[in-house]
Amino acid sequence: MKILQTGDFFLGIQNMGKRESSLYHFSQIHDYARYWAYITQYAKTNSIDVLLFSGNFFFSSLPNDYLQSIFIDGIRDCLQSKIHIVVLEGKYDQECQGNSFLQTLLSISDNYLHIIRKSDCFLIKKEEETLQIAAIPYNTFHSTAENSSSLAESAKKNIATLIPKIQNDYFSVLFMQAQIEPLEPFFLLPDLPILDMEYLKILPFHYYALGGQPYKRIERLDENGPWMSYPGSLGEFEFSDSTIERGFIVFDTLQTDTSPAFIHNENQRQTALIRINANSEKETIEKLNEEFLLNNYREHITRILLHTDAKLSIQQIYHLFEDHCFHIHSIEQQGKRLCYVGDEEIFPLENYLSAFFDEKQSKFPNELQNEIREACLKYLSEKGFHDSN
Repeated sequence: MKILQTGDFFLGIQNMGKRESSLYHFSQIHDYARYWAYITQYAKTNSIDVLLFSGNFFFSSLPNDYLQSIFIDGIRDCLQSKIHIVVLEGKYDQECQGNSFLQTLLSISDNYLHIIRKSDCFLIKKEEETLQIAAIPYNTFHSTAENSSSLAESAKKNIATLIPKIQNDYFSVLFMQAQIEPLEPFFLLPDLPILDMEYLKILPFHYYALGGQPYKRIERLDENGPWMSYPGSLGEFEFSDSTIERGFIVFDTLQTDTSPAFIHNENQRQTALIRINANSEKETIEKLNEEFLLNNYREHITRILLHTDAKLSIQQIYHLFEDHCFHIHSIEQQGKRLCYVGDEEIFPLENYLSAFFDEKQSKFPNELQNEIREACLKYLSEKGFHDSN
């Protein structure tokens, strides 16, 4: 069978590791939507049999309806094409006040959809082929661990309970979130179990489909042994990891001698961090325009770090950056950081209102929307903001 492996999108997390305060204040929402559409289209056109999603669709256990619809539409599309989808519960997929996105998925009654919220070993059959998946969700080993140092022990106990269910005649996959030694220090995550390679070699699995890490990793445990793969994360968490390859993994169970294929994200945008030192508003504008003249940043996910002694008001800052449509990481003015600028995205106000109405359209009659929009713009204008339109 052909397996497509992806996961850990963390849709809703802001770049640079800071979460946005509002629903639509992050630049990559459309990047995620295009990427998910690319994955589902690839699955349909390349005869994928099983799509493994290693949890953490979102950065919140209960995202808003619009964000949920992006993924639900893609899932339904794959199910109609008879593609099995296995969704593993991750750290951010757990219930919040009795609700979670996975509960929404459970309402989709389909034999091709498998929601894994507790350790399980199950079979997926296609004609004469049978695939067995031993899946261990995040909460299963995390809830039984006394502390971070005992996560590995807890995970191994959960793996041990599934091993007796493994049938030697079938191709077997271990599907979970974990870290594998040796690790790069930057990627050390304290809330995932650390498993060593020697331990994995003695387990009766033919393939290890792992998640929970932001980077791509594909390697063989030994010369003729099973493969282990991380697809990595779609999101850019900070600029120190902006060079990491983004994509998903495809593995054919009938071609175990061939390395799993890493399919690059064709829609990935580059990131850019611009540092500007300026002593006036004029100098800031000149240097900013020079950066965009020398480098085509229009399609980049961009952050700007501005050091200035100029006394720029929030209104001036808004007009300085709104035309370039990128995020501000931080601004320092006379040695003091203006956090309220660094924590918000600089966009024309009309964009915020449009996003608001997209989210709340079922609660406001159409005939009232123009009136509400005008009142909002008037209020914001009185507070020192001016819409570009």
